[in-house]
Amino acid sequence: MRIAAATLVFCLSFPLSVAGGFQYLPGATYDPAVPTLKAVVGHDWGEEITNHEQARRYMDALARSSPNIRVVTYGETWEGRSLFYAVVGSAERLANLEAIKQDLKRIAFPENLTPETAQAIMQKLPSVLWLGYTVHGNEASGTDAALLTAYHLLAAKNDALAQAALANCLVIIDPMQNPDWHERFVSYNRQTRGRWPNERKEAAEHVET
Repeated sequence: MRIAAATLVFCLSFPLSVAGGFQYLPGATYDPAVPTLKAVVGHDWGEEITNHEQARRYMDALARSSPNIRVVTYGETWEGRSLFYAVVGSAERLANLEAIKQDLKRIAFPENLTPETAQAIMQKLPSVLWLGYTVHGNEASGTDAALLTAYHLLAAKNDALAQAALANCLVIIDPMQNPDWHERFVSYNRQTRGRWPNERKEAAEHVET
């Protein structure tokens, strides 16, 4: 399972782009019951930089649509924005989340356990992956990559790796570690860009002040 978890991290870190349009995984089909970003906030992947309110609204929409995700608020920023992450996994594991957390705490201090007890705990624990995005607020694609990763894990119908992740792992996705600075960056980008994208590096939309 640890090898599978490492493979999952590698694959989720490199969404794919192919000729003829963006595809997270070429040939993937998706459950229409799980909403896309566009259906919830009005723009598609890559069309806009998703801000904090939109990211939270989308994660909450995913949680309403699927039993395989739980959104957790763990704090608040200086400017009053929620700090949150999503836990993705099987409905059975999410229902048992508190017990898993307690076992993780126990195994963090193995000197307090007998070898037999430690081994028994490790045998029943899932692999836990923590994916953190946008620790720097001006990382343009991090938050949207997090939201797309969550959508793919929940909605992909023909991806064996995603199915294995749901069955055997808990994937924790923190889509925005620095909401206040990200909000400043998104606002600046939207205010300074022209009607059409400008690829020139000296264009105002690419030069932060």
